[in-house]
Amino acid sequence: MLNGPLKPTPSKQHYLFNLRDISRIYQGITNADKKQITSPVALMRLWLHENTRVFGDRLIELKERKWLED
Repeated sequence: MLNGPLKPTPSKQHYLFNLRDISRIYQGITNADKKQITSPVALMRLWLHENTRVFGDRLIELKERKWLED
């Protein structure tokens, strides 16, 4: 991810990502209601949602959010 536009700078110190962020994604997946995850597609949608929640919520510029969506 450091090759993308999300390098930490003095104005974007919150762009430091670590293993705790990855554990938040897994925690969100494992805390999900198992009755709602009925297919591999549903699991992938949950994974995408958790990634957007953990990483996307920190992004402050529109071009960076677009980069994450792509």
